[in-house]
Amino acid sequence: MQTLKASPLWVNAKSYALILSLAVSVGLLSLWTQGAWALLIALLLASVTLAIIVVVRKQEGQRLAILFLIAFALRVMGAFVLYYISLQKGREGFYPFSVGGDDKFQYIIATMVASRLREGIPIEGEIFGGLYYPVLLGAFYVLVGPNLFAGQLLNAWIGALTVLPAYALTKYLSSSSSKAAVASLLVAFYPSHVFNSTQLMKDLLVVLIGLTAIFHIILLVQRFSIFSATSLFVGIIVLVLLRGYVAVSLALTLMIVFLFTIKLLQPRQVLSLVALILALGFLMSQLGLGFLGIAQGRAFLQSEFLVSFRETAYSIGGSSIGISMDYSHPLSFLKAFFLSFLYLILAPFPWQIRSTEWALAAAETLAWYALLPLVLKGSVIAISKPLHRPLLIFALGLLIAIALFSDNIGANTRLRMLPFICLSILAVCALRPLRLGERNFPRRVFHE
Repeated sequence: MQTLKASPLWVNAKSYALILSLAVSVGLLSLWTQGAWALLIALLLASVTLAIIVVVRKQEGQRLAILFLIAFALRVMGAFVLYYISLQKGREGFYPFSVGGDDKFQYIIATMVASRLREGIPIEGEIFGGLYYPVLLGAFYVLVGPNLFAGQLLNAWIGALTVLPAYALTKYLSSSSSKAAVASLLVAFYPSHVFNSTQLMKDLLVVLIGLTAIFHIILLVQRFSIFSATSLFVGIIVLVLLRGYVAVSLALTLMIVFLFTIKLLQPRQVLSLVALILALGFLMSQLGLGFLGIAQGRAFLQSEFLVSFRETAYSIGGSSIGISMDYSHPLSFLKAFFLSFLYLILAPFPWQIRSTEWALAAAETLAWYALLPLVLKGSVIAISKPLHRPLLIFALGLLIAIALFSDNIGANTRLRMLPFICLSILAVCALRPLRLGERNFPRRVFHE
């Protein structure tokens, strides 16, 4: 069967139609200057992304571009809807379901950072309080102005980009373009991922970098390359600044995978990985985390720290379940941890629905229940497959860490996105061989 080649600049008529519809939206929003300017910026980001996809991945350019456009369009439409709801509720475009959300705090800091950068004033630590996402957002605002909606659409673009490493990782593990497309669609339609893509939150950037970094660990297990080593190194350092425990989980995953596979590696590959681990460990030590973050992990596991962090950062507000960690006896601790872990991967349950936000999370959880048998199958298969194993180790490590410090259902839906995507990829890899023809999906997009 003839394989269709991608256009050198644009993808196909469907891409034209989708971009044209978004451009028409700019015209309809012309009276709303802030929204029109933000959408023009988003269209520019999407257009550049499409051009890069087609140039870099010539054979699969159409498929990847369509998957990206689906994810991007969903997130842009979601951003419009939630922004409108927020305005109707008098919340000025910020988080629409409650007052005092983190997004407004991030926006205020970002505008302060942008103002200082424009005036050439040094950015001091007390300005951003050690939160580096507002610094990145502030740098973006230097270019486009302090436009709240532009920042939200930037996050929508970052969220849509996540389908690309999801596709590449799944195809690498399964050798199937069809399975890779299915995994990308799961990410594209992942409700929490779509929702959080419309808010000024760092979680989308953490998911994108984390998924890309674990892919490079898998590539390094197969064959060492300077590009993968550099990408992993940079990714972990950025994650140290954004969400430290994810960086530590990646570093420890690299170490564990190396120890598991050392007998299968060539001597040159062993030396290269040892050099990478030592360099990464040294830099993380300089950043105050200890070698590969081990010191940070040890401090994190101290009962006093966990109780304080859990009760002051996450076990607050209406989304908290109210599970208290009891360190007085090992069995009491294990019981509390088991409940926290159970709520992390299965909650909210239908009888716990208290708000619209929880109802959306419950609908997502029901879909997760349907996927669980495949997740368990994929996880069991991953134990015996060296290339699948890093994904399982990383996902379980993250879930254990989150269960230790959070029993907040609202926060959990954000924090579990990265491990859930990793486990979903293992689930898709466990599917029987797929051949998605024109009966199931458009042949131009999904033909093997």
